[in-house]
Amino acid sequence: NTLIGDARAGRVIEVTPDKKVVWEYKSGDIANMRSRNSNRTPEGTTLIAVEAVGKLIEVDKAGKIIWTYQAEDNKRRLYIGHRLPNGNTFIGWGTCSNTNLNPPDCTEVAPNGSKVWEMWFDDRLLNSYRAFRNVYPPGSQRIQKQHLELVSGNTYNFTNTGVTLEV
Repeated sequence: NTLIGDARAGRVIEVTPDKKVVWEYKSGDIANMRSRNSNRTPEGTTLIAVEAVGKLIEVDKAGKIIWTYQAEDNKRRLYIGHRLPNGNTFIGWGTCSNTNLNPPDCTEVAPNGSKVWEMWFDDRLLNSYRAFRNVYPPGSQRIQKQHLELVSGNTYNFTNTGVTLEV
């Protein structure tokens, strides 16, 4: 089946290969181009990025909102959210309306909404549009930077990668 987000009409639908709608979530809160991406979780719920207000909602099969993560300010645009195998949620932020700020580009949050980590681009003019967190195979090509002991509350700059990690 295919999950389709209709941002203009404010609905997310699941459609079978023979074009039958088998599930729908509809809300004025996501209408008029207020939503961005929708993704199904392994549990069968749906994560919907409400871009206009910087909020990620999780909707069950009955259409009930069962979890929400809200940006700390109203200047963030939330573009995408993915549920990770460990139960945390990975959020890809889009643009920020205030270029004097340097908010995170990606955030991982625990089920209780607490931040696990965040990542920034060093250059404030860089924006992420879609972000994904993938585990790469051990033999893949990658830039490797290592900190043997990460300490909560610290910020680590990964030189020559454009990545900053806050733990």
